[in-house]
Amino acid sequence: MAREIERATASLCDDEVAELRRSNAGLQQRLDEALAERDEALRRETATAEVLQVINFSPGDLRPVFEVILEKAMHLCGFAFGTLWTCDGDSWRPMVHRGLPLRFAEFLEHDPPVPQPNPGTVSALVRAGESQPTLSRRPPANQADLNCS
Repeated sequence: MAREIERATASLCDDEVAELRRSNAGLQQRLDEALAERDEALRRETATAEVLQVINFSPGDLRPVFEVILEKAMHLCGFAFGTLWTCDGDSWRPMVHRGLPLRFAEFLEHDPPVPQPNPGTVSALVRAGESQPTLSRRPPANQADLNCS
């Protein structure tokens, strides 16, 4: 009888230990997710503070501000290269770029394309011009999404 009680107690303990391990694993996963979210928010906050600092030290000169904005956006998103475009009415122009092949960078500086949305599509540039925040992590599915002249 004592052995049966001992086995039942051991079985109960094993079940409780297994449940505690599952519960612990779930809690650890939630903690890891919360820490990752916190770290991402901290990176965004740090980047924002750095951009604001450049704005503070660059009154009237927006180029350094745009350079820092592009640098921080590329870092946060893990991009190897990028271009920051500005819009003045219907006119778009690349203000700063980073990591572009030299010939493409020269092309953008001297004869930039004028993006035009195709009927039925909305480009990131058009959405940005409508004051909706956008950031594309990948190029359009096909080149027909942007018609550059």
